[in-house]
Amino acid sequence: MRISEIAFNPAVLESRTERVPDGAGGFIEQAYYFPVWVDPAHAGETPMCAALRHVQNALEQWIAEHPGSYPPTVVHITDGEATDGDPTATAGAIRALGTSDGPVSFFNLHLSSTAARPLTFPSSDVDLPDDFARMLFSMSSPLPDSIRREAATEGYAVTPASRGFAFNADLGETIRFIDIGTRVATIR
Repeated sequence: MRISEIAFNPAVLESRTERVPDGAGGFIEQAYYFPVWVDPAHAGETPMCAALRHVQNALEQWIAEHPGSYPPTVVHITDGEATDGDPTATAGAIRALGTSDGPVSFFNLHLSSTAARPLTFPSSDVDLPDDFARMLFSMSSPLPDSIRREAATEGYAVTPASRGFAFNADLGETIRFIDIGTRVATIR
């Protein structure tokens, strides 16, 4: 399925209201429909290995159908530790996939409950607070040259060793991480 098909076909349209200026110095309640594509649910488990195998299968099929295209980018967002095994082998298999234009980029966005300081596009795991964060860093692809240039343009201190990894990003930083990591390469 194409992203445009998903964009125009939300799972549900929720009816919401918002306060808007009435033009006379006051506010009125105005109804609008809000598209919802995902209904998040917490079940206490993080079947990361199963999820990554699903991603791997989808990528293998897509790459077989589009071998000459720009390589896919996977942004894996997690707040938990894998509860169904060690995901590193599957992450390695995903990073090994590619098109004739290059390898798949596999990025991790770790939303941790620890109070450790946020990091985006680090070059090493030295400042990460625990083994799980270090594992996600190791599972992440090095930044392709084009994305590293984009990150540098946005003010990040990146090096050739920087990886597609963010730790404890707030909402704004999460959006920037995804935006930079999924930009289509531009000719400079």
